Amino acid sequence: MKFICQHCGKEENTHWGDKTNNWLFENKRCFTCDHWLQWVNKRDNRCVVSDSNPGADGKVNRVHHYISNEIKGGDHLKGYSGYRFYVHFKDGRNVTTTNLWHQGTIPEHFHHLFEINAEFGPKRDVEYITYEGS
Repeated sequence: MKFICQHCGKEENTHWGDKTNNWLFENKRCFTCDHWLQWVNKRDNRCVVSDSNPGADGKVNRVHHYISNEIKGGDHLKGYSGYRFYVHFKDGRNVTTTNLWHQGTIPEHFHHLFEINAEFGPKRDVEYITYEGS
């Protein structure tokens, strides 16, 4: 099935399997736009939206990450292989995590749906929280 995405205007040539193909076709969304629209609906206090360094064109990119529960076991099972991040949210929370997952660079036509809510930085002299898991 081929169609034009109503959000970005790109042609989608579905090849994802019947259930996904039908969903995309019915909603006139390409796979990429569907990914971001689903994150809009899934957002919670573990979603990190930050500015990245400007690209070659000088534009600042908006990037999305998700903080998963801390898990016991090998670092190879964690986001970024268990590297420790310090996240400073605009609402005052400070979170440290070794299980951060990159969701991608948010397309410019969706920036209005994802406000920048945090920045990454060096460890500060503040109290940090973690999200514990199994």
